[in-house]
Amino acid sequence: MTKEFVTVRGLPFRVYGTKSGTWKAYYNGKILHRATMKKLRVAMDVHARTLLGESATLTLAVVDAADYRRAREILGPLGVSLADAARHYAAGVGQIRRRVSVSEAVTAFLADKQGTSAVYQQFAKYAFGKFSGVADLPLHEAGGELAKRLRGLAWRGRGFNNARGLMVTFWRWAQGCGHVPDEKRTPFDVVPKKRETDGEVTVFSPAQLARLLELADVRARAFVFLGAFFGLRSAEIARLTGADIHLEHRVVEVAADKAKTGQRRLAPFPAAWRGQLARLAGMEGFWHRNRYEFLRASLAEKLPFPRNVLRHSFISYRLAATGNIEQVAADAGTSREKIYKNYRALRTLDGLPVTARLASKWFALAPSAPL
Repeated sequence: MTKEFVTVRGLPFRVYGTKSGTWKAYYNGKILHRATMKKLRVAMDVHARTLLGESATLTLAVVDAADYRRAREILGPLGVSLADAARHYAAGVGQIRRRVSVSEAVTAFLADKQGTSAVYQQFAKYAFGKFSGVADLPLHEAGGELAKRLRGLAWRGRGFNNARGLMVTFWRWAQGCGHVPDEKRTPFDVVPKKRETDGEVTVFSPAQLARLLELADVRARAFVFLGAFFGLRSAEIARLTGADIHLEHRVVEVAADKAKTGQRRLAPFPAAWRGQLARLAGMEGFWHRNRYEFLRASLAEKLPFPRNVLRHSFISYRLAATGNIEQVAADAGTSREKIYKNYRALRTLDGLPVTARLASKWFALAPSAPL
């Protein structure tokens, strides 16, 4: 039987044909059965008039009448009665212990996240800024508008998905605080995730790295050194301390709580680099990520500086030098599949093929790199 909803005088009737060729309509517990659709429409109209009290005189203020018509337009296609919608809304609002605006909730949420990483807090503030247009709305009424604005963000894969995850976390936090109804789904669950790509892999040549080390000031050199010769992610470098550099064992430790993957790893270094690593261990407090990002921006005209170029370069040269995908994956804290897919048969930004010979020149810069 084919079923459809037919709205009569603002009431949604569920209509379907029977095997015998007759027609039935259902609304709010009442079933109407007629031989033809024409007769069924007449019966639905009579029933709707009765339910709406048109035999008596129903008088609504202009504003109430407009609200009623709008509510019926919204609920009609969903097959939901106005009374059911009102009951559902009342049940949800009844769970709210304290009503706050969107801006008040965001301020409290950020204050509650003070113990998280600086990177997370910075991203959260930036992302919430995209929703400033609804800052004064009551939070419990703003879910739909927030989801609409999230969907409209012109951000690419990973950035968009991070923003979506942030909004889900924010809403769950608000549920725990009693600011919104405690329901299984959030308004953001209906917003689809975007496909994430690894992006283009770009590689510096040894000459470009030497130029970068010349231009970098002391507050950025630690980031350049650890990115170029150990392949550490910038967020991982920002979390390191001097205690993570083990000179005796010649490894840099990336603890589980500092690694992006959540897994501890040891990045080895040769004996010839010991002096450089000793200087790095003594530079604690000078590993400024902001300074590194400023360096990237300031070099835009002097030297191309794509995102993650130092880590990409390390992995590419390490693979060219060793030919061991498993070892490189362990050193860099990534998967064998990603290295096999992205880091073979590459060329540098200035056109040189990444070979074992070029790799030896790259790593030969480490012992004399200015720090």
